[in-house]
Amino acid sequence: MKPETATVLTVTLLLAGSALCLGVRHAIDTPSESAWTPEDRIGGRARSVVEAGKTSGMEPPAAGPSGPEAMTKQLRSLLLTANDADRTRALLELVSRFETGDWPLALEALAKIDIVLGSPGYDLILFAWTEADPEAAMAWATQKQIGYYAIRAWIGKDPDAALAFLTSPASGDPSSQWSRMARAIEVLGDDLPRIAKLISATQGSQRLMLVQQARPNFGKISPETAKAWVDSLDPSLKDHGLNLLLTNLQGVEAKLALARDFPDEIGPEKYGSIYDAWMKSDEAAALASFESLEPGRLHRAALLGVAHGLCRNGKFPEAMALTKRWPEETTDLLLSDLMIGRGTKNAALVLGEIPRLKSESLRLDRYRHALEPWLKEDPEAAKKWLRENEVPEQIRKEFEGR
Repeated sequence: MKPETATVLTVTLLLAGSALCLGVRHAIDTPSESAWTPEDRIGGRARSVVEAGKTSGMEPPAAGPSGPEAMTKQLRSLLLTANDADRTRALLELVSRFETGDWPLALEALAKIDIVLGSPGYDLILFAWTEADPEAAMAWATQKQIGYYAIRAWIGKDPDAALAFLTSPASGDPSSQWSRMARAIEVLGDDLPRIAKLISATQGSQRLMLVQQARPNFGKISPETAKAWVDSLDPSLKDHGLNLLLTNLQGVEAKLALARDFPDEIGPEKYGSIYDAWMKSDEAAALASFESLEPGRLHRAALLGVAHGLCRNGKFPEAMALTKRWPEETTDLLLSDLMIGRGTKNAALVLGEIPRLKSESLRLDRYRHALEPWLKEDPEAAKKWLRENEVPEQIRKEFEGR
């Protein structure tokens, strides 16, 4: 994967639709093709930005603003420029003259005049700073709790250097390191080898939170690539890699292919959750897929997901009918879970299914869960049902006469 460069991000965010867009982007990218060398830095200045200023036909003044008041005044003046392209060009010319201490000074000055993160001018300066001095920009942004934006730009410019910084003590508070890495994983997209490095750099609960919170776009990863990546992982990382893939692979078929490749590692619960989620988006397709499965472990897991999906879709009778077709694969745990939370309108249906439970204690518990709310909401109907149906003597004693 070749991530976007910070300069491309800057232009995309700030100059889209402008007649200067192509010209400025070419001027920024041409000198080094987004690869910095020591000669590209002069006193903390970014040469790409300098070149952008020269291409505009306006030579920058010899020195930039001096001090907070001068910086604020200069920025106020630039931001009053009516034309978007002219305003952006003026900002590029300004930052081309920045020394090391000018970057935070400028961003703090913008914040004082209510130009904050997400505003074109603010983002331009932060991205340009990340090109000029990524470690300083990252350290400042992390302190301000906006490290994600600097990470995005830095990974676009030099992903290996960015990841080395993120996994080092210099990156900031270790307790929140996983959060910064999660954002980095999202920027990396389908760059699985680098994502594996970030996962391996955390341990214990931080590793779990990292995988749970990261939301990369895995839309272009083939089943073959996903399988090869999981096979390449250290055994201690496989569960986390699989969880990340299962959550973020695009399309049900890709997730099912992964589950079929790693049935033991995925397990029935996660396999069932694929079908459960599928029932939300396309019930007919999920049911058709379930019907095509051969009896066995994956079939039992899919039954769990499909039955839960039917209940969530308001089809409790259909879910019960499905479990009756596969009694050998229907456990007490599955049945009891399906009965919980069905509401009083389904109380009679739930009560009629409770005798199927093999566990006596579980049967008594489910009778109570169904009858308690029903007696409160519709006592006449509940009492009528109790008079006309057989229930355990203990339940009858508890509920008759209420």
